[in-house]
Formats: sequence, C-alpha cells, structure tokens
Amino acid sequence: MKQSSKLTIRDLVTIGIFTVLIIMFGLIVSMVSRIATGGLSILISGGLSAFFSAPIYLLLSFRVGKRGVAFLNALLRSLMYVIMGVPHVLLIFIPAAILAELIMMPPATAYKSLGKTSLSWAVFSTFNALHGPLLFVMLGAKYMMEKAPHSPSTERLALMLNYYYNPWMIALIGGLAFVGGLVGCLMGWKLLHKHFVRAGLVKL
Repeated sequence: MKQSSKLTIRDLVTIGIFTVLIIMFGLIVSMVSRIATGGLSILISGGLSAFFSAPIYLLLSFRVGKRGVAFLNALLRSLMYVIMGVPHVLLIFIPAAILAELIMMPPATAYKSLGKTSLSWAVFSTFNALHGPLLFVMLGAKYMMEKAPHSPSTERLALMLNYYYNPWMIALIGGLAFVGGLVGCLMGWKLLHKHFVRAGLVKL
C-alpha cells in the first residue's frame, strides 16, 4: 500500500514529540556551554545546539518524511518563545520556517535526501542562532531587555551588545550555526544507519 503524502495525526504527534526533544536538548547544550565557557557561549551556543540536535531532527525528518515537517518543527520551536513572552521571534522564525520547507522541495524525494535535509536544518539553525542579534538590531536593546523573560547580568549584557552590533561577530554566530548544523547531520546520518535503519525504525 502506497504511503499517504499528507500528514496524519500520528505524524503530527511524532513531530510534536521530537520538536520538544530538540528544544530540551538545545536548552541543555546552551546551559552547559554557558557554564563551561561563560561569555563565549554567546558566540558558540547556537552552533553547538545545531550540531548536537541535528541527529534528532534527521531522525524526525526521515521517519515522517512528508511535506510540512521542516515548517512545523520551526513553528513549534517559535511557540516556546511566544509562551515565554517574546512573540517578536515570529518575525524571524516564520520566514525561517518557510525557507526551511521550501528547501525540502519536492517533498517526495527531498525528505529522503541527506543533502537537502542537512541544508534545511543548517539554514533554520542559522536563523535560530541569529534571532537574538537580529531582534536587538531591529527592535533595539532597551526594548528587548524590557521584554526578555530573564534579564542577563550587566557583564553579559555588555558582551551581547558588543557582539550583536558587530557584523563580524554576527557572521561568526551564523557561520558556526550553519556549519554545526551540516556537520551534525553528517554525524546523525551515520547514527541513523547504524541504529535505526538496521532496526527497521526508519526506511530510506
């Protein structure tokens, strides 16, 4: 029997569960990097999160394998910030979600392609890593600090302002996230074949 190309309730539940796992894993990586590297985490946490969360996303993408996975994953991740009281992230995440899904065209083959899935994840991860700096530039530091659910320390805020208004630092943050996403997907591809394809949990 030919598999339906439309998302089912089961698919939506799977996307929801995996997206929560990605969010939790990303938060853990960010917290650990902040504790371990201090102010340097402002620059590298996006790349580290993209790298370590990539295998989970790759498993989600290949397991569901239908149009809408990239878009819904990105949209659900933005809702976390909306719930935290920062709805302005939608200005960044909605375009990112649309772009991530457009890369996965045509969905019948793209969702079985390591190259397109990796590129889609890397592009979204770049937007995710840059949403803070972009919002600071677009809306202003004072406004963002008033809306932030947790105010950073004076020292960390000074570093954020120094990095976020420096084009080279912005390029570094985005570049690390993009490369981290790509390399993480390559690692995830090996894990996928080693553990999930052989076990019959994912069909390629």
